[in-house]
Amino acid sequence: MAIVKKEPLVEFLSEILKPGVYPAQIQKAVDGIALGKNAGSEQITLHIRVDNKATVWVDLVFCESMNWKVQQFIHAVNMCEVGEDAELTASTVKGLSLLVEIINKQAQDKLGNLLWEDDAKTKPLLRNEIKRFVPLPAKPAETENGNPY
Repeated sequence: MAIVKKEPLVEFLSEILKPGVYPAQIQKAVDGIALGKNAGSEQITLHIRVDNKATVWVDLVFCESMNWKVQQFIHAVNMCEVGEDAELTASTVKGLSLLVEIINKQAQDKLGNLLWEDDAKTKPLLRNEIKRFVPLPAKPAETENGNPY
């Protein structure tokens, strides 16, 4: 069987970042339906490449209890003006650039058990987590000829 060799999947090459604000880009987005406490709600799963060093997965769930997160995202990517409708789908968000604030959390398995780097459980296994989406700085106002004030 012949298999074409492809570039390595950058999305799975990750390092633990120091807490802070980083530039990021949405590399992949998938429309879906939420499971768990918001079961049945529409969602978009985002694969966000942070500082070209780590990939973090985030679910934007379209329900009342998660509206704050969706609003934070819309402001961070400057998708539309206040009062306008934002069209959020996997295809409209893929490739967008934004800033994210990263924190480190101890990793857990699917049952919620904490994961450790060592058998003695003295060194927690950390993972990157997006604490919040950070609005991009405002562009400086321009004069009529296009120069900044």
